[in-house]
Amino acid sequence: MIGGRRFHKRRDGTYQLRLSANERKLLAALPEQAHPLIETRGPATVRLFPPAYPGDPAAEAEYRDVVGGELLHRHQGALDVIAATAASGELDAEQLEQWMAGLEVLRLLLGTQLDVSEGADATSVEPLDESDRARIAVYRYLGMLQAEVVEVLEAAVGEHRPGSDHT
Repeated sequence: MIGGRRFHKRRDGTYQLRLSANERKLLAALPEQAHPLIETRGPATVRLFPPAYPGDPAAEAEYRDVVGGELLHRHQGALDVIAATAASGELDAEQLEQWMAGLEVLRLLLGTQLDVSEGADATSVEPLDESDRARIAVYRYLGMLQAEVVEVLEAAVGEHRPGSDHT
């Protein structure tokens, strides 16, 4: 979709998803590409599974045993929701929240691969080759989508605040 919002809240509480065919293809494919990366927990996943106790290997191992599987499961679940609903015309609130989480997983993976420093954006990254240009474009696109999801969810929260005109 060129211009316009891709996520729109309907009166029934669902969210309309307005994506072009190419966007839908990309968003169905990216989670499939990301799954092997997060399952192997290679260098690209360091931001997805940050160390809780970097100076204490024993505490870090215990932490990984306790929460590592759950964190992996959450990341996989969010990616699965994006892949399963990319072709859909609507999302429920829970699916939209999963989209937000899944988009973050994808951005963290790409940002790590592109060496985008925390707090920076892809505009500060100099592409080394054509594949970097494409990955930077996808990184920016995912950031734009994530910002739209945040905006529509913030608006929905605002509708339910005490004293709001929409309650």
